Amino acid sequence: MIVLSTLHNVLSQAVTAQLHTAALLTRSGQLIAFASDGGRRPKDEVRMVVGVAMEMWQETQEECSMVESELGRIAVVRVGGESEPLLLLALNSTGDWGELETKGRVVAGHLAAALGQFSEYFE
Repeated sequence: MIVLSTLHNVLSQAVTAQLHTAALLTRSGQLIAFASDGGRRPKDEVRMVVGVAMEMWQETQEECSMVESELGRIAVVRVGGESEPLLLLALNSTGDWGELETKGRVVAGHLAAALGQFSEYFE
């Protein structure tokens, strides 16, 4: 069983002062869980980050895509899956591009390992 509080805890571990939002979403863009710096980010802003991330994913469908926006730097990273990802991870940062990509890949890898057993339910 997937426990949302556990997903929130994993996402919270990625959040820093510069990487202030991490969100887990479905391939169709539905928000599953998110964490933000101190929980101070309104859910509407998180949804905007998710919207930008989904737009990037639909255009590129790459392992990791990044863009600079009014909301800061946004990355979307695939989480597991063979031809299609299980889920997507969206990150929002004001920090370094390299750190954003590295953290995204590490967190996505951790989530993929933990969620891989549920892959049949994500299709």
